[in-house]
Amino acid sequence: MKKSTLISFGVVVLCLLTVIWLYPHSMFGENKTFAYNADDVIVEEFMEDLHNFKEINNIGSTRDLASHRLQYVLPVYEQEWLTSKDAVKIKASDLEEMLKEVKSARNTMLELAFEENYSKYAKDFLKMNIKSWLTIEDMIVELTSSQHSKKEKEILYHNLHVEFINNFRISLQSFYEEAQEI
Repeated sequence: MKKSTLISFGVVVLCLLTVIWLYPHSMFGENKTFAYNADDVIVEEFMEDLHNFKEINNIGSTRDLASHRLQYVLPVYEQEWLTSKDAVKIKASDLEEMLKEVKSARNTMLELAFEENYSKYAKDFLKMNIKSWLTIEDMIVELTSSQHSKKEKEILYHNLHVEFINNFRISLQSFYEEAQEI
């Protein structure tokens, strides 16, 4: 009887450890963190693009409204997990903070949409940027769910990373370049 109780206890502990390992944000997880390791080449290219954009456009130092507002949006792209070549541990509280920052960035871009007159192309890129922020918000909310395995979380974080980069490269940079041509 003691032997079967000990074996049953061992099986329960083994199952619990497996669930914690497979589902890092589950209610059984102790620290509920996920270590995301971005692709080094993607990070290096993104950091170069971000640095060049800030340097070439003197964001925040010119008097136009877009430049002034973008200085408050750019820090969202400089989050450690987006810019580090090393694995970065992300907690549920980090995701909540990230969601707040993304909503703030989206609101800043929405304000720009109503405060200036832009060319058709600039408006299109601004609209694309705002839609991308909404997509990023949805992706972060999806990540906060504990219903994903470790492998699924890895894929979701990678997709979120790529969405941030595309948001910057495709819509934000293009919007700013078009807005400056007025």
